[in-house]
Amino acid sequence: MARRRPRFSPGWPSCWSGPTPSSESDEPIRLQTGKLPPDLLRDLVLGRLGTRRPETLVRAALGVDAAAVAVDADWACVLTTDPITTAAAGAGRLAVHVVCNDLAAMGAEPLGVLATLLFPEGVAPAAIAELTAEIDAAARSLSVEVLGGHTEVAPGISAPLAV
Repeated sequence: MARRRPRFSPGWPSCWSGPTPSSESDEPIRLQTGKLPPDLLRDLVLGRLGTRRPETLVRAALGVDAAAVAVDADWACVLTTDPITTAAAGAGRLAVHVVCNDLAAMGAEPLGVLATLLFPEGVAPAAIAELTAEIDAAARSLSVEVLGGHTEVAPGISAPLAV
């Protein structure tokens, strides 16, 4: 049985380390740290997003960092999420600022954020306190509320992850 290879185009990001489109290799594709190449995102993610809803005004697409959903005839809710995966210092501040920036880029006034915080096994409570203090300070500086989220110590996590 032949495996279908994803399509690729010139200029994909440096995270790509798999075979070139002309390669005859049957080696599995290996990705490096970073965003998915656009063709992989299109082929493996964007076609698998559940039921399309009529209330959705702006939906997932290449280069779109937020979605907009109609609440009524006059109001829309703009939503986004962004993980902070590479910053050790200041990850909490970045988590809030990156999300609020994505919302503002859509023309929305950020009112609140949700925070998912994943920590490695054996994390010290002081590390959790440091990250949540950064999130609190950033939210206060932007006049947004942390509306909720999820906090967990999880296996397979080597460093704190803020989403």
